[in-house]
Order: sequence, then C-alpha cells, then structure tokens
Amino acid sequence: MEARLNDGKGGFGDPQGEAFGNNFGTTNAPNSPFVFGDVDGNGTLDMVVLDSPSYPTSPEQITTFLNDGTGRFSTPIISPAWQADSSVTPGTMILADFRNTGKADLLIVANAFSTPFIFFAPNLGGGQFGPYTMTTPAGAQGPAAVGDFNDDGKLDFVAASTTASNNNAQTLNVFSGKW
Repeated sequence: MEARLNDGKGGFGDPQGEAFGNNFGTTNAPNSPFVFGDVDGNGTLDMVVLDSPSYPTSPEQITTFLNDGTGRFSTPIISPAWQADSSVTPGTMILADFRNTGKADLLIVANAFSTPFIFFAPNLGGGQFGPYTMTTPAGAQGPAAVGDFNDDGKLDFVAASTTASNNNAQTLNVFSGKW
C-alpha cells in the first residue's frame, strides 16, 4: 500500500508507505476492500480492512492503520471479528458514527452471494473496535449506503439485495434503529 500525496498542481509526490501483504497470509492479509475514515478523530483519513491470517482456521480480524497526516500509516492495530466461515462473506464496509459519539463505528453488510448478515463494531478509540454484534436479518446483503432515511437524527443504512427466485430482481431494504 502506498500513498501519493497531491501537490495541488496536478502532480503527485513520491510514494509513502510500506509493503502490505498477500491475501491469506500470516499477517496483513487483506480479505476486503479498504475503507477510509477518521477513526481516531484527529482529522486525517485512517484505513480499515479485514484480515484473514490463516484461512479457514483463524478468525477474521479488523485491522486499522492510523494516518499520521504525512501519508504514512501506523503499524496494524488488530480488533477481533468473526470466526472464519465460508457462508459469511463480507461485502460493503462502512465507517460512520452510528452511535452519535463523534467516533466512526464499523458496519459490514454481507456481499450479494453470502448468507445475509450485519456486523457492527463500535469504535473504542485509538484504532480499536469493541465487542461486535452480528445479526442475520433477511435482505442484509449487497451494496449498501448510509443516511438518515427516517429523519430521526440517527444514521440508518440501506442494502440492495438480489432475489434469485424472482428473476434476480433487486430489493431495497432499509435498516433503521437497532439491527
């Protein structure tokens, strides 16, 4: 992973960063897209990814890399996620302040071909995510987006799931409040 900083004139500087690793390795083995957000509240974009240290025997883990503001990221900060399971495949990952604490929490919704699930881990600060909850409501899979869809001042999310039994029609599912 490398960051190339914009000089404001259409050019980019030298790469900043280090080697990141290969999927299903012993460390830094990304198993999801990167997601960026201000996890530690210092105004810079930090990076969060799921790791699979030694699939399929090790649990998934949330790995946070804090941005120091110069284009460099910290050593990995690990938080536990779920036990490896071939029926549970992550799809959309979202960092957003779902609890109105000023800290970006982590929400993961299943990919379109996985068993539906919602994974939620609260931000504990310092790059750590706390005890997670995982539920399996119908329709919690596919592309997802966040917003306050019922105008109650709390973030909700929508997921567009595909129904195989109905000519692959997509259904927009709105999840508000407790999942």
